[in-house]
Amino acid sequence: ELARRGYVPEFGARPLRRTIQREIETPLSVKILEGSVKEGDTVVVDYDKEKGESTFKVERQELPPKEAQIKIPEESEEGEKGEEKE
Repeated sequence: ELARRGYVPEFGARPLRRTIQREIETPLSVKILEGSVKEGDTVVVDYDKEKGESTFKVERQELPPKEAQIKIPEESEEGEKGEEKE
């Protein structure tokens, strides 16, 4: 459907590119900014002929929790944690 609506032989691929931006990229970007799509999710894009519009189905994928990384300053010659020794 995108190819059919975006195809204009005189102008090459430019109209198709604009159609993809308008129908897919912009709505998907909005969903990402709204938080509807998160890291690790898969988005399935389809076309609903009855409604005449693209549909987006978000498939959630649980990501393992990120491990916290704690840095402990190394003891230096001056003393513990960079303090001077007396």
